[in-house]
Amino acid sequence: MAPPKNEPLGVLFVLVLLAALVRLSAALSAGVMNDEAFSFFAASRPLEEMSQALRADLNPPTWYVVLKPLVKTTSEPWILRLPSVLLGIVGVGCVFLIGRRVLGNGLLPGLVVAAAYPVWLAEAQIRQYGLLDLAAALAMVLALKASQRRLSGAEWAGYLAATCWMPVVHYGGFLILAALGLGLALAPAIPDRRRILLATALGALPGLAWFAWSLLGPIQPDAVDAGNWSLRLAHFADLPAYLTGLSVPAAWPGLRDLAPAWTGRLLDLMGLALWALWARGWLSLARRGRRSEALLLGLGFLLSLVGYLAGDALGVQTFQPRYLVPVAAFFVVLMLVGAGRFAPALVGLILLVNLATAAFFPRDPFLWNQDWPGAVEWIRGRQRAGDVLAVSMPYALMGLNFTYGRDHVQVDFSRPGHMGFRFGEGYRGVPQVPLPPAPPGARPGPGRVFLVLCPFGDPALVGLIDWFNQHYQVVDARIQPCVNEWGRTAVFLLEPVAATDSR
Repeated sequence: MAPPKNEPLGVLFVLVLLAALVRLSAALSAGVMNDEAFSFFAASRPLEEMSQALRADLNPPTWYVVLKPLVKTTSEPWILRLPSVLLGIVGVGCVFLIGRRVLGNGLLPGLVVAAAYPVWLAEAQIRQYGLLDLAAALAMVLALKASQRRLSGAEWAGYLAATCWMPVVHYGGFLILAALGLGLALAPAIPDRRRILLATALGALPGLAWFAWSLLGPIQPDAVDAGNWSLRLAHFADLPAYLTGLSVPAAWPGLRDLAPAWTGRLLDLMGLALWALWARGWLSLARRGRRSEALLLGLGFLLSLVGYLAGDALGVQTFQPRYLVPVAAFFVVLMLVGAGRFAPALVGLILLVNLATAAFFPRDPFLWNQDWPGAVEWIRGRQRAGDVLAVSMPYALMGLNFTYGRDHVQVDFSRPGHMGFRFGEGYRGVPQVPLPPAPPGARPGPGRVFLVLCPFGDPALVGLIDWFNQHYQVVDARIQPCVNEWGRTAVFLLEPVAATDSR
């Protein structure tokens, strides 16, 4: 199926406009989530400390180097989100080119990637997803071109640049590179196979070096404890529904409570149907003699999925479906090939659901949002000289520090694989980061305490609450709902209980 010569460029303009609207809407309206606060702190560190900081984050420092010039001038969240938003929009243009080559229609997969809420949710953050999404899509565009003709010198250089960017953005990029390399190796019909294999190998070198350096010793941060994670693999059937944004009850908290008991089964069936379309599309391309395209697209998704699940099983990092956002386009293209003449109707359904998600999602759409600027303003309006700030997790401290208190609380990344905290005047007590197994033996300070409870991954939260209940009483409180299963973030203003009243 040859790409149409007369597909209007106006179609690409529509895709860019749609992608820009949903991403900018999220970037302008959302509070600051924990991972974004970490990006801010990492990018604000000196270059010689940055790689040490990111060792515990599993992210090489390239993305944070990109952020560094902006961090020096502003801490406005929407400004720091712009690089990822803009790179993600360009990535949608690359998906358009992939669709033209494989489907003969760039609009359909472009609409899915432009509108799917997991994609714009990830790209509207101060995180590396926009850069990784673009690098993966650009590398696939050029690899698919090479399956039909020799690449020009500029195209070959572009492929080399894209593959070199991927593993130094996020470790998932290394998995994409491995998939591309394997697909190229198994597709001897590609004219430029040797040169592209060489470029793939060169691009993998930074990722290999990073893995080797990261695994030289255990990562034991002074102030980070992930808790006792059990194995949590993504539900196989639900994964396509998530990546296309069709998992409505998970996306719309208001509907989650209203959904009947059989909704989960319905999602399972829908996900399995999308998997079936994906498999049908893979077989369809292979039967048409387009095995190179089938291999590149299929392996680009599958190897990344298997790699993440293997990492979860080995305890490297708990897998979350959002890690597959950079390769979602590879799945979508094969799924639409399998849908055949029903592809427009399927895209219409996906577009309708996701635009409704963008329109009716809560004002703070991030699933792990803690609204740190709002918490900062609440504390600022009530604080007095001598008050102490106590937080239950290091990310909470980073989130608060994003817009406040940077002169008082600093994150120390000077020791390899460790994170420490330094406190200035006015922040001299806790935080408990992480909470110790047993409550502290002394009060955090003689006066009032602002206690920030961030329940995410905090195994000793109950112990801290019990201890504070014995020594302090609540003067005021602010509860921040979180759109996920981890509960709510709360800020309490506490004052000591008189010795005679101690419980």
